[in-house]
Amino acid sequence: MSLLEKLKDLVSSIEDDEELQEELQERLEGDVAELSELILNRDKEEQNTVTEEKENNDTEIVGEAEAVPSSPPDSAECDAEETLEVLAILQEGNILKSQLANLVLQYEEKKRLIFGHISENNKSLYACLDSLRQKYNIPEDGYTIEIPDKTGGKNVTFAKESN
Repeated sequence: MSLLEKLKDLVSSIEDDEELQEELQERLEGDVAELSELILNRDKEEQNTVTEEKENNDTEIVGEAEAVPSSPPDSAECDAEETLEVLAILQEGNILKSQLANLVLQYEEKKRLIFGHISENNKSLYACLDSLRQKYNIPEDGYTIEIPDKTGGKNVTFAKESN
């Protein structure tokens, strides 16, 4: 396998690193689920509070009234203030959902840009290594490239493969 083919395989493996993409997607889905759960819990708590207040008010009214109806009415219309409260909660929920959607879109855009930069970086690396290979008159086949982990140590080395 030639040096260039090895480099191309390495780029492909990096670009096709689905595990990283899946992990990021799972994190995002987890964050979305957690945020949705928090919103639902908050809504339930607010609903419970409103229900408790209404029950307390109903209890006070029942104590004052002489006759309590034995069955619930067929319909009931809330007053304007109660309707405004419900609409305000719905609007807040829609705003939160919109903010979440924008957050997800921003995340996906940043992810796309970063993967693009990684791809460009890999292309630059291979172009640089190919240029060095040509400069030192190294054939494409039969050599490996040794790249140091960090600067200050060994230099980039082209070594003949041992068969």
